[in-house]
Amino acid sequence: LPIRLLVVAQGTDGPSEQPYKQRLLTPLGRMISAWCNQHEVPPEEATFLLGSTAIRPDDTVHSLGGAPDDKGEVVVHAVPRDSEEAQHAEQARDAAAAVAAATKATSSTSTTEALAAENAEQKKRPTTAYILWCRVRRPALLE
Repeated sequence: LPIRLLVVAQGTDGPSEQPYKQRLLTPLGRMISAWCNQHEVPPEEATFLLGSTAIRPDDTVHSLGGAPDDKGEVVVHAVPRDSEEAQHAEQARDAAAAVAAATKATSSTSTTEALAAENAEQKKRPTTAYILWCRVRRPALLE
């Protein structure tokens, strides 16, 4: 189901609202490039914000936790990359990514240890006839 994205920007000629239709799982890079082409702004000079989160081209509305409002719209703000608001959003995003990476590294070590202990406790199942047949046939099938 497509959702409606509303890109809001403040230009020299006043506020601008540009609607787009897109699916929740479609990368937002499509919307970013379309908006930049329509407004003749190089993509590297604009930052798009969903709430206070800076959007990257490979993000989706779903991955950022965006949900349509009462009107069924998801509001995205376009701001200049060198603005204070954009810089804070980028720094917050980078800090969150660093925390997530550190948490993942810590949890993956403990998860690996837990899986190793669990596997040591489990008895290994005997190899089935089908598995043995596949091992014999595989080289012939790959030729």
